[in-house]
Amino acid sequence: MLPDAWPDGLKLWRPTHLLKLLQKLLGYGLEPVQLPAGLVLRTPLPAYLLQEFHNLPNGNYSRNIADGYSNSFDRIMLGKMRQGRKALARAL
Repeated sequence: MLPDAWPDGLKLWRPTHLLKLLQKLLGYGLEPVQLPAGLVLRTPLPAYLLQEFHNLPNGNYSRNIADGYSNSFDRIMLGKMRQGRKALARAL
């Protein structure tokens, strides 16, 4: 599980926080990823992993954003992604 990153601390009832999230989701103001303070890395990350992409605030380095993206994608794929992840976990 990822440690909290800046998007995880957003309070969406605050207009400034909601605006920042909406701007990111619409692709405005993309900036380098800020890795969570408690993230332990054993190897250096390639440069492309340190860029925001798919309009995900802070890339995939946000627990809440990554979980929401994964759950939404699974719903769109009619549950097939969850089954695939379980099969992969069993194989490993």
